[in-house]
Amino acid sequence: MTNYFYHYSLFIIYNYFIEINFFQKNINCFIFHYNL
Repeated sequence: MTNYFYHYSLFIIYNYFIEINFFQKNINCFIFHYNL
């Protein structure tokens, strides 16, 4: 049971960081296009 929760929390953290990276890249693209 603890093994399951451990992997599940890792999965959530992993997805969270991917979303943060994706969001920051989108913001950078938006600023770049806005300045053009």
